[in-house]
Amino acid sequence: MRVVVFGGGYAGIVAVTRLERRLPESAEIVLVDQRPTHLIKHELHRVIRRPEFAAELQIPFADILKRAQFDQRTIASIDFDAGAATFEDGEQLSYDAGIVALGSRPNYYGLDGVEEHSVPIATPADATAIADSMADLLEDRSGTVVVAGAGLAGVQVAGELAAVRNDTDVTDVSIILIERASEIVPGSSARFQEAIRQALTERNVEIRTDTTVSGADDSVVGLADTLDIPADLFVWAGGIQGQALFDGDRPRVRADLRLGDRTFGAGDAVQAIDEDGSLVEPTAQAAVGMATVAADNAILRAQADDQTGFRPAYHRYRETGESRIVTVGDTAVAQLGPTVVTGPAARALKSVVGVRYLSAAGAIENALTVFRSEFDLAHPRAGRELDRDRL
Repeated sequence: MRVVVFGGGYAGIVAVTRLERRLPESAEIVLVDQRPTHLIKHELHRVIRRPEFAAELQIPFADILKRAQFDQRTIASIDFDAGAATFEDGEQLSYDAGIVALGSRPNYYGLDGVEEHSVPIATPADATAIADSMADLLEDRSGTVVVAGAGLAGVQVAGELAAVRNDTDVTDVSIILIERASEIVPGSSARFQEAIRQALTERNVEIRTDTTVSGADDSVVGLADTLDIPADLFVWAGGIQGQALFDGDRPRVRADLRLGDRTFGAGDAVQAIDEDGSLVEPTAQAAVGMATVAADNAILRAQADDQTGFRPAYHRYRETGESRIVTVGDTAVAQLGPTVVTGPAARALKSVVGVRYLSAAGAIENALTVFRSEFDLAHPRAGRELDRDRL
């Protein structure tokens, strides 16, 4: 029996570690990724303030996997029904059950000049480039930063940039967060939106909603229905699309997450409709939840040929309620069901969530680093004491 996980992001790592725990020792588990490391992507914004943190966000798969094999190659195609993947070198890998968790990439929607003249927030190199550009603006003591897209990623980038600026005496570097929807963090509750808006405003981030980007060049962000914005740094957090393997599509799956007879999808790689018929938002929390269902269903499918020959009754993914956490500089906003929490309590909650996820993935040292970093940002003096004690 062979079960293959394609992609080592949040969904992929959670899926493969679950397979390691639940499949018999005789089963072959393979993780395929074109990179050698797992990226803690939801913490990328912190590199803007702490460039040295970039290395801590990249965990070698060898440090996470217990018995699964790692195959570092690029996938050319996958036959979801037959259970076979073809690599760029022409070799094939067959499987009894597979999970596609290849993540997503920035979507520029064909807007003229946007990809060429903006920086996304998708890799440590992106975050480092944003940090370097911001440092140049602060050295010049003037400039304008435009962050397009006020979802969770855009909010965190804008908050981090504001923290970098506010740690100096520079007052003429403007940070503008724009969003084409009528409110920031579209789709979330009004209380959550208002708490985030207040945190950004308190940090002198200008927010413009109902503002649509139409294009960009090396000095201007073009807007559809209003005056263009001169920009010295343009950060793009305006949306995602599927990987090139799927021609930019994110295939839609039902609650059982089936892409085909032998293949399931999880995380940003797919658009999932949960058991209640709702479209699942592409968040790290959703990726983790989908991964557990995909892993359990992959086990059922892989064992079905050996045990019954019939298609099993698959598990179905269901959102467990509204739960979001976003950092805004040195504070945070969290929503747990109807309750919105801000400040140190939200920051502590984000630390706990991060530590639990990383610990579950076997990355204990990285989990402690995340805790120390969060604690240090909220309590700088105490954080230095923690470092001295080498906790």
